[in-house]
Amino acid sequence: MKKSTIISISIIVFLIITLIIIASFFDLQISQMLVDLPKGEYYTTNTFAIVFEIIGETFLYLFLAFAFGVLFWYGYYLEKKWLKFSCMAISSMAVFFAYFYFLYRIVHYTAKFQDVVKGEYFYVLFVFVGLILTLLTILSIKLFSKENIYKLSKFAVIVICVALLSNLLTQVVKGEVFGRMRYRSMNEIGDFSYYTPWFYINGTSLADKLNLSPDNFKSFPSGHTTAAAISFTLLALPFIFKNQQSKIFKIFCYVTPFILSGIVGFSRIIAGAHFLSDVLFGGLITLSFTILFIYLILILPQKQKNKNQECK
Repeated sequence: MKKSTIISISIIVFLIITLIIIASFFDLQISQMLVDLPKGEYYTTNTFAIVFEIIGETFLYLFLAFAFGVLFWYGYYLEKKWLKFSCMAISSMAVFFAYFYFLYRIVHYTAKFQDVVKGEYFYVLFVFVGLILTLLTILSIKLFSKENIYKLSKFAVIVICVALLSNLLTQVVKGEVFGRMRYRSMNEIGDFSYYTPWFYINGTSLADKLNLSPDNFKSFPSGHTTAAAISFTLLALPFIFKNQQSKIFKIFCYVTPFILSGIVGFSRIIAGAHFLSDVLFGGLITLSFTILFIYLILILPQKQKNKNQECK
């Protein structure tokens, strides 16, 4: 590993640990400084926070649509017909459902801030637009060469595995395990005595005590940040395209995930939906799974291959 890489990783780890320590002691105070929320209100009127509440999760579905689009063409190049058609059929349906849910979630969050009546015509529209986006995605990925499709199939598997496990873990633990009350929920009832640090496990005790909607107690970790942090899978691309990368390509893959996750995380704090520690751990969950699968799918097989060549 290059010295510059070790230094960069060390700096990032140091910054993350520092932010976690700061958040552990000053989560509430940081939110009190940053949150843009009228007293007694649950939803913010801050445009920046509203926009990223609406689109923050959608990066996850876009990455999944691309990943399954790649697997569609990977299946196309398989020799066994039953395997080829099965892979192509399942992948194309997965691309469609990724786009369908992408559109559904946008309307779902928009309805929280605007008077949007979700009628049956919305679902017809979702199907129509979803089919068009599915077709465009599959046709555009066809432009990649067969060799690059095979390379990108590894990226696709990483995206799918990371998306599934990181978001499943986040959704399971945030309500039933930690049960941390959101800042905006405390702001709405005008009582911040229910604040608990991120490492305090409430379970469902606060929800049972206050008899509020379960969503009020899903602060830790941040689901939006976990979803947006799927962009960390871009870190896999320099490993895959070792001989086809420029400095701009590497900078894009290394910097974009931190900027994107940071923007979404910051917007969630401003909205009062999450504390600093919530967004930090939301991003860390996805980053951790990304590193794990990059190692398992890209680095470990290469090490084994090199080892076998040395033995010969």
